[in-house]
Amino acid sequence: MGNHVAAVETDPQQLEQAYGFWQNFKSFMVAGVVGVTVLLSLMAIFLV
Repeated sequence: MGNHVAAVETDPQQLEQAYGFWQNFKSFMVAGVVGVTVLLSLMAIFLV
């Protein structure tokens, strides 16, 4: 991953790959936030 900056010479395939990775990352983050929220809600219900 050392020459990652050098590889960003607008190669369409590279750009597409990065975009796909970003989409996956975003959906993963959303899923994580939702999961934590649900978990906290369940814990609150059980504690009360």
